Amino acid sequence: MKRKISDISRLSRSEQDTRLAGLHFAEKLKPGDTVYFFGGLGCGKTVMVKGIAEGFGVSPDIVNSPTFALMNVYRGWRGNIPVNISHFDFYRLGSLREIEEIGFWEYRDDEEAVCLVEWAERLGDALAGTRWEVRFALGQDGFRGIEVGYISEEGVV
Repeated sequence: MKRKISDISRLSRSEQDTRLAGLHFAEKLKPGDTVYFFGGLGCGKTVMVKGIAEGFGVSPDIVNSPTFALMNVYRGWRGNIPVNISHFDFYRLGSLREIEEIGFWEYRDDEEAVCLVEWAERLGDALAGTRWEVRFALGQDGFRGIEVGYISEEGVV
C-alpha cells in the first residue's frame, strides 16, 4: 500500500534559496535513500542537488547536471562515514530499457549511497518503492514552489 508519510512545502525566490533548501533537506537523507526530482527545464533540480551534495560535504562547484554523461558519482560524508552520491539525469533517455542499460537499478538499491534522479518522470510506472519525491512548480516572477514528500510502499516507516 502506498502512503505519503511526510510533506514539506517551500517557496524559493532565488537560486540560493533552492540550494539552501537542498542543504537542509540533506539532513533528512541517509545512505540507501532515493530522491526523485520532477519539474521542467530550468526549475531548479540541479541547483537543489548541489545543496544536497553540499550537505554531505561535497563542494557544490563540482556538481553539475549529468544530462550527457547520464550519471555522476560524488564522494560525500555523513559524519566520518563515506557516502556515495549517485546523481542521474534521465532527460535524454526514452525508455526503461535505456535506464536499465546504464545500471540504474543497482545504484538505486545501493544501501551505502544516496541516489538522486532528475527527470524521474521517465520512469513512468516503474517508479515504485519507498522514496523521496521532490516536485518543482514555476510560479510568477521566477518563484519556484518546491514540494518534498516521503512515500512508503511498505506502510508507515
